[in-house]
Amino acid sequence: MTKLTDREVIALLHEEYQKKVQEVVDELDAFIKLGSLGKVNILSPGLKIRERESGLLYTIDVVRPDGCTVKSPVGDESFISNKELRARYALD
Repeated sequence: MTKLTDREVIALLHEEYQKKVQEVVDELDAFIKLGSLGKVNILSPGLKIRERESGLLYTIDVVRPDGCTVKSPVGDESFISNKELRARYALD
């Protein structure tokens, strides 16, 4: 097993820090500022979202920092990442 140099350790720490920062940024995309309430999560269970291309209406079941689990019109559950939510869906 080789020893890591100081530079390698710092590079690894920096890489992990950048990953955490990106996770926080992704999570904050689901928040909006509402006057005196400050930042509020706009995604919540029960919220309806519509797929832009097909027009199908989905219901958010579980909200996670990296996306949400949604139920389709026929009751099937699937996970949608935050990136996919922004690109393919709109609030209904």
